Amino acid sequence: MTCSIQRLSRLLVALVLLFAGCGKDPRPTSVLLITLDTTRADRLGCYGRAGAGTETFDRLAETGVLFEQAYTAAPITLPSHTSILTGTYPTHHGVHDNGSFRAAPTLVTLAEILQEEGYRTGAFIASFPLDSAYGLDQGFETYDDAYGATKSRLRTEFAERPASAVVDSAEAWLSKLSDDEGFFAWVHCFDPHAPYAPPEEAARRHPDDPYQAEIDFMDEQLGRLSKALEASNRLDDTLIVVVADHGESLGEHGEVTHAALIYNPTVRVPLILSGPGVPSSRRITATARTIDILPTVTDLLGLDAPRAVQGRSLQSLWSSDSEDSRTAYLETYWPKLHQGWSPLEGLVDGEWKLIRAPEVQGDSSELFDILADPAELEDLAAAKGPRASELNERLSSLIEETSSSEHAATRNLDEGDQEVLAQLGYVGSTVDEREAGQHPKDRVRALSGFQIVARLIREQRFTEALAKLGEIEAAFPDSLGVLEYGALCYKEMGRQDPAHLEEALDRYRRAIAINPNLVNLWKNRGEVHLLRGELREAADCYEQARELSPGVYDTEKRFALILARLSRTEEAIAIVDALTEQVGPRRDLFNDVGAALERTDHPNEALKLFERAIAFGPASDPEVVRAHNRAGVILSGMNRSKEAMTHFEAVNRVRPDNEFARPRLAMELEKIGEPEKALRIWQALAQQNPGEPSYVHNRDRLQEGLR
Repeated sequence: MTCSIQRLSRLLVALVLLFAGCGKDPRPTSVLLITLDTTRADRLGCYGRAGAGTETFDRLAETGVLFEQAYTAAPITLPSHTSILTGTYPTHHGVHDNGSFRAAPTLVTLAEILQEEGYRTGAFIASFPLDSAYGLDQGFETYDDAYGATKSRLRTEFAERPASAVVDSAEAWLSKLSDDEGFFAWVHCFDPHAPYAPPEEAARRHPDDPYQAEIDFMDEQLGRLSKALEASNRLDDTLIVVVADHGESLGEHGEVTHAALIYNPTVRVPLILSGPGVPSSRRITATARTIDILPTVTDLLGLDAPRAVQGRSLQSLWSSDSEDSRTAYLETYWPKLHQGWSPLEGLVDGEWKLIRAPEVQGDSSELFDILADPAELEDLAAAKGPRASELNERLSSLIEETSSSEHAATRNLDEGDQEVLAQLGYVGSTVDEREAGQHPKDRVRALSGFQIVARLIREQRFTEALAKLGEIEAAFPDSLGVLEYGALCYKEMGRQDPAHLEEALDRYRRAIAINPNLVNLWKNRGEVHLLRGELREAADCYEQARELSPGVYDTEKRFALILARLSRTEEAIAIVDALTEQVGPRRDLFNDVGAALERTDHPNEALKLFERAIAFGPASDPEVVRAHNRAGVILSGMNRSKEAMTHFEAVNRVRPDNEFARPRLAMELEKIGEPEKALRIWQALAQQNPGEPSYVHNRDRLQEGLR
């Protein structure tokens, strides 16, 4: 009976919202979910930060409800967002990390719920960790994850796009909706994630705090989205939810960024609700959780949440005087998966917070009174032993009660993904069996040191990076990470001064001796051999990489290029054929291997590859233009001028400004006895490029010869 009354009540609320105001369009309340990557609660003005530059968020807090003690389940992007969109803990949905996990299709997301109710659904994603490959696209008719690719050769930063580009995409999508359609839009902003590189204007507003400047810029762009909703008369009937997936340590507890620890700087997050059904100017001090977002949205819309949801509607926290005690579960598996250390588990219960490292020998529990000690500086586990024991038991029970193996879908990382996620330490390429069972808090300073090193390498400050590695090595001798990062420094320095390459090789050999199963170590060692001109040794390294991770496109292509340079032509072409079967025709693959074969005097095989690139057009594609030019050169060298001319003419049809094909065409015309046509080309080239002596010389030569 009680359940029926509650359901009827929710339906009545939904009807009120649906037909709010006489004469208004009878469209449902829409939902805008804004997720702020890597954003600390205490960096927003509405959470007490002076001069934060967060007018948009502050205004939403004034018109809605702000939760002062909201917690994410994990300080990592993909697990946290999976919890937000499913209303379940990682123990249930099975996603514990970026990249190597994928949200299972058996999970029910908020997008799927609202899509079934007739809502238009669109997601606008800012960075690689939320790529559609990782499963959170389910339920979205539009999943815009066109964040591009990182341009860094050193691969030390994520592929991402700024909030301005994300908002542009979201606005364009919203503008195409019919006026009577309800929508669910998820807008994800990545700007405050390291490395911090704010736009110039925002940086001027926060000259000594690039992290804050990134938040300021993000707020400004989301303000544009709010104004767009207002201009289209959508703002008043849109429920807006603003939440961070996790925070950022900024050096607290020895952690520079996030993922390794679960202290409040990374797990306490801003959470603001504003819109229909939400009161104005309310601040809630009770514990809230990001898993409560889904059931709150369905509650406010008069819908039932799926039975699997582990969160509870937050509406009771502002509509009832009764106690609504909630326990927040916390975890990070990152230390275990990437460094070999113990994972961390924790819970927040009122003023108490417990953290434990289950694989550390002995009692690893830490206990904090987070109201009296919000910085978590005084561990009370010993002084409050009974309370620590009680919370340990409750944590174990919570994990058991919420765990499920039904949705534990993992996704094997291909090597390209590994490299992207390794950019900021998300994939630890330094896993070392000697680190097993270590407490993350005892090792995180070394990790933070590596993050500083990664930044210095990205900025090509290799000497400073090596000095920092020396400091880390003093505290952690014979560290695999020190060897690997040091080898990378010497490899990059060796591009300018080959004398450094021997040191790079020595460090890669020592690192491989510690862990011979790391693909990137073998590939990077192979690159050093290539820089030294040692092709056979490079091929051996890539053979090892292929054995460890077979079928990876980047590795296979690189190996094919090395084989081509070694004149192992049949093997190189066999790899090209296998890759084409695996991923489809790739013009760059045909051209790159073809060019390597051309340089090693295998023109017939090279020509066939260039012809394959041409066959998969379009004619204007730069790779097709490149293939025509190279095929023409090869045919010219075979004295097959008329065939060569067809290639140069094909280029001229789509790229008449191409300065390679036109001179070549003139040369071939002269070869086949048509000097008048050749002269016209040289005359045009000389007129357009009077400073190019070869054009003038050939014009004058032919003019003299034709007199």
